[in-house]
Amino acid sequence: MTVYLAALVFGAVLLGASLLQGGDHDGGEADGHDHADGHDHADGHDHRDHGPAGPLAVLFSLRFWTFGAAFFGLTGLALEGLGLLAGVVAAAVAGGVGLVSGFVSTSVLRALSAETTGALPDAASHIGREGRLLLPLAPGLRSKVRVRTPTGEADFVAELPAEATTALPAGERVWIIEMTGATAIVDVPPADLPVVDRR
Repeated sequence: MTVYLAALVFGAVLLGASLLQGGDHDGGEADGHDHADGHDHADGHDHRDHGPAGPLAVLFSLRFWTFGAAFFGLTGLALEGLGLLAGVVAAAVAGGVGLVSGFVSTSVLRALSAETTGALPDAASHIGREGRLLLPLAPGLRSKVRVRTPTGEADFVAELPAEATTALPAGERVWIIEMTGATAIVDVPPADLPVVDRR
């Protein structure tokens, strides 16, 4: 019983500390570079050292041992405390539950983290999207354009290409022909260009 209780307390303490930190430090630390080269690096890559790959990588995860210890202790206490199993049999069952719980919990949380959250799309991915001007736009001036993105509607600062000579009214349908940082270079799409929803 003492071993089970110690494992449960150990797992609970680690889980509580992880929640208080509010972050997942399982996957390695950031690379520490300043990236002061003027680039945004919003390429959707994590730039981290995740250690060993594949299912065995779970064994090197602190989260695996946290959940595994907690469920091992909880299962052992329940089995022996309720008199369902005892001795080596209870330890084997508790160990199996701990291993499975640690593996499943770690795999699910890693999968959820990878979805994300995924990162900001590359600015170049907006080229070719259609949108509507929120304000009038004239050569040499700036406006705003609203476009649909995979995560919903987004507003960008809009400019006309350098060779443009005609102003565009608010509400005009435009398309993005170039991205300069966070600024969208827009133009009126050809008359035969169909409306494309690139969500």
